[in-house]
Amino acid sequence: MPQKTVAVRRSGAAAFLVPRDEYEDAKRFAGDMPVIPVDTLDDALAALGSLGGDTANLAQAPAQPAG
Repeated sequence: MPQKTVAVRRSGAAAFLVPRDEYEDAKRFAGDMPVIPVDTLDDALAALGSLGGDTANLAQAPAQPAG
């Protein structure tokens, strides 16, 4: 996680979305870049929307039946 966080920060990203269980590690290396913990794709889309992203045409793909 440290290398990912530093790479994202150096890229100039506005924020870094991470799985909730990796939040604390990412936060340690993020500097002043916001780190947003997410659990699901819907959480990630909501976070992107809150940052001003246009998520209107993004939707989760329907679940495929097993087998």
